[in-house]
Amino acid sequence: MLWSDSVEREEEVGRAAREAHAMLRRAWVLLAVAAVVVMCVLGLR
Repeated sequence: MLWSDSVEREEEVGRAAREAHAMLRRAWVLLAVAAVVVMCVLGLR
């Protein structure tokens, strides 16, 4: 019983870690896009 509980908890932690990783990657992509847009705007001026 304790063993199955710990396995379920590990699965929850793994799912949370994957979601956090996906969010972090999305944030990096948005940051890169924003940097490119800023460079383009500064270059056009």
